[in-house]
Amino acid sequence: MDVLWLQTRVCYHTTGDISEVDQNIASVLKIDPNHIAALELQKKMNKLQQLRQKGNEAFNQKNYRESVEIYAEALSEEDKKLPIPFTAVIYANRAAAYKNLNDFDEAIRDLSSAIDRNDAYVKAYVRRAQCYSELDCWDEVIKDYSSAISLEPFNTEYVTLLESAQKKLQEQKNRSYYDVIGVPAFSSPGDIKKSYRLLALKYHPDKVAGTGTSPIKAEKLFKEIQFCYEVLSDPQKKAQYDRELQMANYTRSQGTSYAQHQQTHTRQPPPPPTRSTKW
Repeated sequence: MDVLWLQTRVCYHTTGDISEVDQNIASVLKIDPNHIAALELQKKMNKLQQLRQKGNEAFNQKNYRESVEIYAEALSEEDKKLPIPFTAVIYANRAAAYKNLNDFDEAIRDLSSAIDRNDAYVKAYVRRAQCYSELDCWDEVIKDYSSAISLEPFNTEYVTLLESAQKKLQEQKNRSYYDVIGVPAFSSPGDIKKSYRLLALKYHPDKVAGTGTSPIKAEKLFKEIQFCYEVLSDPQKKAQYDRELQMANYTRSQGTSYAQHQQTHTRQPPPPPTRSTKW
């Protein structure tokens, strides 16, 4: 009996299939119907499944805020010290509700929790990529679609989405530093400083709470703005960058790319912030 109960506990903390846990509990109770720990776990599992089903029903009725609250109640049953893999589905479901509420930051956090519990959860990678794309975090989108493709290498839809994200990232990197700061090319130091201050205040991580701006997107933009201003506020660096930009304009390109110019400077910009089992 001790061995069987130990197997049940191991299953509870390792499997992504809730039915497997139920079967193990049933095996224990078949031998000892009064096994207190097994009965408690069975009660907990039943509650978890009931809440998940209730959350799904609210979601299907488009009561997304209600479904978020129900899923949160279900997740409160999870052992925080030893997260259980089958809750990955609940995290992913709650993320879908957050996504429909346009709360992409919370959706990303939940999808990251789902992936932490099941790193082969393809749907979670794809959903997180979709959320990152809403925030123009194309480098993160590429990472997630790449992860999905590594798990499903013959899924052509993911390949197409990855290629599209790569193009978006390149377009983003091709912006001039002046575009990032929000001023015309070759603007004066005074104009650059004025625009920088406004943008830095708008996207400062400590200032975006309650503004409707995504903290994830704000942090990314803030770091980009900081890096570009560091170049454009330095007379020597600005002069060098302006020469490069003028040459690029002369050759009828779209302007010196953000990535190319990063490679010419020893100081690099800080990296961006970092990020299916069925029941």
